[in-house]
Amino acid sequence: MFNPFFDQKTSITFVAALLLAGCAQPKATQPRDTVTAPLLVVSRTSLPTFQVVAGTVRSQTTSTLAANVVGTVVRVSVSEGDRVRKGDVLVSIDAREPRAQADRARAGRDEVERAIDAATSNAQLAEATWRRYDALHARGSASKQELEEATNRRSTAQAELARLIAQRAEARAAATQADAVLAYSSVRAPIDGVIAARFVDPGAQAAPGVALLTIEEEQATRVDASVPEGVVVHAGDRAFVDSGSQRIAANVIRVQPSVDRNTRSALVQLAMETPLRAGSLVRVSFATGMHPAITVPADALVRRGQLTSVFVAGSDGIARMRLVTLGAGDGTKVEVLSGLDEGDVIVTAPARIREGMIVRSGP
Repeated sequence: MFNPFFDQKTSITFVAALLLAGCAQPKATQPRDTVTAPLLVVSRTSLPTFQVVAGTVRSQTTSTLAANVVGTVVRVSVSEGDRVRKGDVLVSIDAREPRAQADRARAGRDEVERAIDAATSNAQLAEATWRRYDALHARGSASKQELEEATNRRSTAQAELARLIAQRAEARAAATQADAVLAYSSVRAPIDGVIAARFVDPGAQAAPGVALLTIEEEQATRVDASVPEGVVVHAGDRAFVDSGSQRIAANVIRVQPSVDRNTRSALVQLAMETPLRAGSLVRVSFATGMHPAITVPADALVRRGQLTSVFVAGSDGIARMRLVTLGAGDGTKVEVLSGLDEGDVIVTAPARIREGMIVRSGP
């Protein structure tokens, strides 16, 4: 006779047996990839401690331009930030009066030159006349009075020529001076550089000593930084200048002996090994001591977005990614603030490494 309870019990028992049998089967394991890569045992070393301050890149050459003549500014050809070449006209001053003076001086010089040409011909004629009368007087064909008159005419012609020659030097000097004054009406760039400041507009009155523009070299190697009074810095000390991702070595060349009473800081000037754009804001790092730290090669870091990790090879040789927090670096090695301990083994060339691989030491 059919027993439903028996059949249900039998089915449950059968299913349970199957489940137990399935659990009893050993799971298949995937073999891990094995690679060779350079490994490094993390150790603690001493690193310099830095005091970081803000600095500004300054030009070695800065020129504040003023006019050498009095006049009205008629044109300013540049604005702040413009790049200029040596000899470019930057400011033009009303040149009507100096141009008229230059024209008069050149006309006077040319007139003297023409007078000298005439006096030279006259002197040559007087000399020839005197020679003829002197020869005639020697043969008795000319009187003594005629010879004396020829001699006087020769002396007068020579004196006039000498006077004009001396006047020519003065006329040339006057023309040169007038041309120089005329040239002063155009204020030109003394160096290749960039306009740092503009103090004048058309219509303003220019005069000697009144600043018109400031021009400075675009690429500069000097940095000015204000260092707090508690930081000891000496001329000759090494430092680093950071501009964006660029780090540049620098030397301290001057330390202001006094401390500013308001900011409680002193001005320090540095010379960089690589020029930067004048006016740039930079960070200057001064070494103030040493501290123990764990460092890793910069090439060992794996960056993914905002996260930075390293591959740590465990005692089983399996590579596992570990997040780290970084401190300062010098381009070749970086300080690790957290995430690694002394004695950990890391992969220094992680390009071919993936999580879970077995890593053997090798090139």
